[in-house]
This record gives sequence, structure tokens and C-alpha cells, in this order.
Amino acid sequence: MTAPANARRKPRELTERQKRYARLVHQNIPPFRAYGIAGFSPNRGNCYRALKENERLQAYIASLEREVISRHEITIDRILNDLEDAFELADAQGNPSAMIAATMAQAKLCGLITDRKEIKRADPVDSMDREQLFAVLRDHLGENAEIVLTVLGLIPSPNVTDAAN
Repeated sequence: MTAPANARRKPRELTERQKRYARLVHQNIPPFRAYGIAGFSPNRGNCYRALKENERLQAYIASLEREVISRHEITIDRILNDLEDAFELADAQGNPSAMIAATMAQAKLCGLITDRKEIKRADPVDSMDREQLFAVLRDHLGENAEIVLTVLGLIPSPNVTDAAN
């Protein structure tokens, strides 16, 4: 008894297009763009399906990531050790602000501190009165301004009797 034909085949290697696609995705090119650049027909469904379902493609992308990390020997432990060395040097030199900076960097790296910034945008609309706001809307909407403002209920709809006069 012979094994089925598909059982005898060794796993296929990725094609050059698939490897190109994986490298582009690894370089943070959006998958739907990378798919077309790699030479495939642009298709959002296929590009995401390939990422989710193709285990060989996933493994290739993971190997690219491991390669970058090992090439640069970047690890959290190494960074924490470097910050500890910076702290000790700052302590030996009597530089408390550098000691604090090294400690803060370690805490951020470990996820103990997160920076939060509130972005407040000065919005000129906040300082406008009703008539100024309508003037800006009329300027942007042109001929359709009255219709839009009426539909939104911002101005009363014209009476039919007024239109006849």
C-alpha cells in the first residue's frame, strides 16, 4: 500500500513573492499595500488571510524578527543592565539628577510608569457665537448651506407661503 501523493511531498518552501511580502510586512508596510508591492494582485482579503493562515509565512516573519533582535543583541535585560551601570556611574560622580533619570528609565522599561499627555487643541469654534458659526458653515457649504442648516434644525424651515410671495 502506498501513501497518498500529498503525504509524500515535503513541505513547500515560500516563493520569492511570499518572502518579499513577508519582508515588507516585517518592515511595517500595511499588509494590503505590501501584497501588491510584492507582486500579488491587490486583494485585502487574500493579504490578511495569508498572514493568518499561512504558517510558513508566519514562521518566516518570526525568523526575520529573531534575526533583527539577535543581530543587535537587544534584550530588556541588557538595557536594564546598561541603565544600572548609568545609575552607578551617576552615583559615583555625585549626580543625583542622572541617578533619577536612570531609575525612571528602568521603571518605564519595566512598565511601572507610563507617560500620559493631555493634548488640548484650541478650537476657534468654541469662541464663536451662533451667527459667526453659521457664517463659517455658509462659507464652506456654499449654496447648500441653507438646506443643511435647515435639515440639522439649526435654522427654521422657510414657510411655503413665504416662498410663494
